[in-house]
Amino acid sequence: MLYKIKGVNPGTGKAMPAMRIEAVDEKTAVAVAVSRGMTVTSVVCITPQVPKAPITRKSVMKAVSAGFAATRSEPPRYKPPTKARKSYPWLSTLANLYRITAVLTIIIAFVGVIQGLRILGGQGDEELAWTLLIGSAIWGLFSFITAAAIGEGIDLVIDVVAILQDIRDRLSKQ
Repeated sequence: MLYKIKGVNPGTGKAMPAMRIEAVDEKTAVAVAVSRGMTVTSVVCITPQVPKAPITRKSVMKAVSAGFAATRSEPPRYKPPTKARKSYPWLSTLANLYRITAVLTIIIAFVGVIQGLRILGGQGDEELAWTLLIGSAIWGLFSFITAAAIGEGIDLVIDVVAILQDIRDRLSKQ
């Protein structure tokens, strides 16, 4: 709240210019004025605090009868246009193919790891088993991350194009 405080200089006794101090309450405003070297003579609240009335059914009905709407509305959400997806169907298909490839590489890598474990458990070349086991795990993880990232990147480019087209259309309407 904003307070207008008048006072005098304690050393000379002459009136000082009024101070405007923003404080939580009157006591704090007076303390600030005293700390600035003023003997306070009067305090006036310029912006009185308005008590908030609780929202009741009666107050809502009164507001509705006065012409105010009593609905809760959410802020509008941005919906990217689908025009770009329709404009670039091959890119969407390519992104989906990369996603499928990512899943297939994980499956193939899992099969390679299982085969490596089977060779280790049975009678076979131990060096081949470890090579298959570690190679499949690393290759599978790297291939999955790469293919999934390429698919998501293609979708991201399509979405950026859609948003830029929407911005261009909105600006041309203004």
